[in-house]
Formats: sequence, structure tokens, C-alpha cells
Amino acid sequence: MEKEKPKGLWFCPKCDIYIEPEEVTYEETHQHCGEPAEWRAENRKYKTCANCGCELGEEFYMYRDNFLQVKYFEAEDGSDNAFCSETCAAESLMLESVDNVTEE
Repeated sequence: MEKEKPKGLWFCPKCDIYIEPEEVTYEETHQHCGEPAEWRAENRKYKTCANCGCELGEEFYMYRDNFLQVKYFEAEDGSDNAFCSETCAAESLMLESVDNVTEE
């Protein structure tokens, strides 16, 4: 079973043009010139990590817990709940160690 090409915006650096998905081979090269094509993030719903700001790839991390989505994250489009790694997702919740000793 062949892997499905991402549907989206492809760019050929050699030709300096955006190309249609049908013009990209399964080896991810531009059919016209045979050079590698790049899949660009412009058409992605979530473009950057909400914690560190790096560009998100085809896959990313998101909290699916309804309570967190309603009570913690504020962006209507969900962009503040898209992370590049589990580490960035954990850092975004500001989890810290708390002393469990009562003071008298």
C-alpha cells in the first residue's frame, strides 16, 4: 500500500513556483523538473507550536481533555493547544513541584 501524499500547498524551489498536488510524485519531486518539492505550512490549520513557536510538521500534539480545552485554552481556533512535542505541551501547562509540608 503506497503512502498517501499530503493534500496541500507544494513549492518547487528550482522553478520558484507553487504547484498542484497532482504535479508531485510519490517520491515528493516536481514532475516538471524532477527536483525535490517542499510541502509548505501555509495551508495547515495550526502553523506554529503554542509554546516555542517553531513550525509544526504534518503531525503535532494536542490536549484532547475536554476540561482543559474549555477551562484552560482560550483561542477559539485552538491554536494555543497545538504543540511540536510532548515536552512543549507539558511546559505549556506550567506544571511545577510543590512542597507537601504544612507550615505551622
